[in-house]
Amino acid sequence: MAVDFEGRWTTLDGFVDLSVIDDVYEGSLMTSEDVDPLDHVSISSASGEELVAVMTPPDSQTAPYKLHGTPFIGENKSGDECRSMILTDGSTVLGLTLGPRSQT
Repeated sequence: MAVDFEGRWTTLDGFVDLSVIDDVYEGSLMTSEDVDPLDHVSISSASGEELVAVMTPPDSQTAPYKLHGTPFIGENKSGDECRSMILTDGSTVLGLTLGPRSQT
């Protein structure tokens, strides 16, 4: 996740374990299993290929916000199918890839 705070970019590395409920992907963004989630994410298809993610911060005083994007389907170096999505609101950028967590 990359966030622009008044002209300064902050990049975070983490993961989200998504559950699928009625074509809606839901999960919590984590930087580590040892810390509280950054945001809860709920991703659905708005129309056709466009995705809408509602991001809900754990702080109840911070309002939820929306990110929009498109899913991508391709192949990795092994020829296996991989799926990813880039979601943004013009300031926050969230990139998600479907697959096992990277150990790098």
